[in-house]
Amino acid sequence: MTASISGATQFSQDQKDQAQGEALNLSQGARIRAVDLATKLALAFASYQVCEPAQLPPPAMDPYVTIIAMDGDVSAKKGLGEWQECQVGQKLGSDIELHTGPESSATLQYPDGHILVVKQLTQLMIGTFLVQAERFKIELLLFFGEINPFDSPG
Repeated sequence: MTASISGATQFSQDQKDQAQGEALNLSQGARIRAVDLATKLALAFASYQVCEPAQLPPPAMDPYVTIIAMDGDVSAKKGLGEWQECQVGQKLGSDIELHTGPESSATLQYPDGHILVVKQLTQLMIGTFLVQAERFKIELLLFFGEINPFDSPG
C-alpha cells in the first residue's frame, strides 16, 4: 500500500517499515515519539512541496494619510528636510514628521476612513503602513504631545 499526501509525495510500505525498523532499537515511548516525529516531518515536507506561497493582492488603499482639517500652525518634513506648512487635502506618507504648534491641531484620515486627531504641541512620525485582516494599520512614533484616534464618521 502506498500513502499519498495531496498527490505530491508517496511513501511505500518498505519505506515505512524501514523507518519503523530503525525505531525498534528505542524504548517503546521513544519509538512512538520517533515515528510520530517522522510522520510529522514527512507531512510538513510534503506540504512544503505542494503549497505555493500565498499571493497577496496589492493593497487597495493608498499608503497615505490625508489632512482633512487643521487649525493653526501645522507643518511637516521628510528626513532632514525643512519644515513646511501643511494644507488641507495634503497626503502624508511614510517617514514624514508632523508637528502642531500651540493651540493648533490636525485631523488625519486613513484610507479606510478612520480618523486621527493630532492635538496641539505634538510631534510624530508616520511609520510603516500595513494592511492586516482587511484593516488598515499605521505605525506612528509619537515624540511628544497627544493624539486621539476615532472610528470613521457615520
